[in-house]
Amino acid sequence: MGMKNDVNALLAGTRRIARRDGVVGDLVLFAPTTVPIFTVVGGDIQVHALYAKVVTVAGLDVAATTITLSLTTAIGAIVVPIAGAGVNVSGATVEALISITGAVAVAPTLFDAAVRGVGIPNLTNDQIQVPGSIGMIVGGAANAGLLDWTIIYTPLNASSLVIVV
Repeated sequence: MGMKNDVNALLAGTRRIARRDGVVGDLVLFAPTTVPIFTVVGGDIQVHALYAKVVTVAGLDVAATTITLSLTTAIGAIVVPIAGAGVNVSGATVEALISITGAVAVAPTLFDAAVRGVGIPNLTNDQIQVPGSIGMIVGGAANAGLLDWTIIYTPLNASSLVIVV
């Protein structure tokens, strides 16, 4: 075991952050398709937090807009829910946070109004995710808005990495 292996072993267990700013300037254009946000490559990761901050509302309060998150696996292109139900973000204000709970069958949580800007990432538990594409599914969109997405994760081997799409 040389110095390179020691460094790789240390880095494999270090939490990392990836951030994608300004996802989906117009939600209407993408409904009801999946908008890629991040790509997981090189191996499995442990997700500690996956959340979005509303940057511009530009009509989010006009009609119902739901957001669900999924992982499309690199092998087999199987679409797996990260959050199995959609959260309604209509009426969300600037600096509202949208966070997954970690439980696969549970909708993301919208932190707005009195708690705007204060979120609790992964309320329930962490997730293990295999290589593939993490995407946002926009349903029932009749609105425009801008979201900044952040993922906090630990690579589960030395070559695991999250790439911003």
